[in-house]
Amino acid sequence: MKAIHLHTSGVHDPHEAALVEMCVRLADGVSDVASIKTLDLLSVLYDEARTDPPHILATIKSIGFDAREYDRAS
Repeated sequence: MKAIHLHTSGVHDPHEAALVEMCVRLADGVSDVASIKTLDLLSVLYDEARTDPPHILATIKSIGFDAREYDRAS
């Protein structure tokens, strides 16, 4: 298992945040999702044999939101 931390954008209310979280959680290979909504952060635990960060990012983009890997320095 690996983890990726993402910064989401375009998520403006709790319903949108729940939608993003649910869609990522349902993606093949994802075992857990945790979010910090006030910081627009999403942590995803995934099986690297079944999915990868580009697929997780594409899942978020497919529902109309943007995300990028979280860079602590920025």
